[in-house]
Amino acid sequence: PEGDAIFNALVERYKGNVLVIDFWGIGCAPCRAGMLAQRADVEYFKDKPVRFLYICNEKDSPREHGERFMNDNHIKGEHIYLTPDEWNHLAKKFRFIGIPFHLTVNKKGKIVSNNYAGRHTIEELVKE
Repeated sequence: PEGDAIFNALVERYKGNVLVIDFWGIGCAPCRAGMLAQRADVEYFKDKPVRFLYICNEKDSPREHGERFMNDNHIKGEHIYLTPDEWNHLAKKFRFIGIPFHLTVNKKGKIVSNNYAGRHTIEELVKE
């Protein structure tokens, strides 16, 4: 229930947008590489109803370090820092034990994929 409430509050803020949600951590090399690779898609969709949400556990990825990495590497999108409790509730809800972990959510707030769906799928979701 706590995970549902946290997730619903996150999604509600961006209602009407396709969401690409990336759970990541500053110490995770595959996470950082994925964020760097997504920069082209973030730029491609910048004028469309698509939001890229980069979510991390503030305890494991202090804001200062995360912001520095994202600013230095021109990673656009929404940067969201969760408390360890919020992070744990979402990890339990989505049953992920490792990162990176991705979700793609349609404009109605329904999860359509638990991975990075890719540009073509996101374009189709925008049209819905």
